Amino acid sequence: MCIHALLRLMRTKLNDRLLKLHKGKWTRHLLGIRNRHKTALTCDASLVTVVQPNKVFAVSGKHSNVYLVEQNEVVPHANMTCPLQCQPCGICVHMFPCNCVDSGLRNTICKHVHLVVAKFSPVLYCKTTGDTCGEEHTSDEMEDITSNTQVVQNNK
Repeated sequence: MCIHALLRLMRTKLNDRLLKLHKGKWTRHLLGIRNRHKTALTCDASLVTVVQPNKVFAVSGKHSNVYLVEQNEVVPHANMTCPLQCQPCGICVHMFPCNCVDSGLRNTICKHVHLVVAKFSPVLYCKTTGDTCGEEHTSDEMEDITSNTQVVQNNK
């Protein structure tokens, strides 16, 4: 009976592992990024003002707080390879720092960054070429790159 129980446990664990490899594992960090994306979609877009075009944005928060969202000129990795990214926005945690608690202490994409990207769609720059990301690929090619990147990451 012990051997039968061990074999059943191994079968269950292998099935769970196959599901994680196929679908991708959603960590708590990625779930937080997704929740902040949903929160940003419900926020008023008039809270965002442009300080420097396509570079620095000011987002008005609660209690008369103002958060500065600034686009990094250099991203420490090639485009679409970061595991901590928001798929709908096409950004990762390294592209836009903000001076809020979420961005600074929790090292995540805050709702302010999501709001800026949703409202202004700033031009995103690639590290390797310095060109704009997204203009050199069509949307279908970007989906293929994203899916191939996920397959490679899951196989590691």
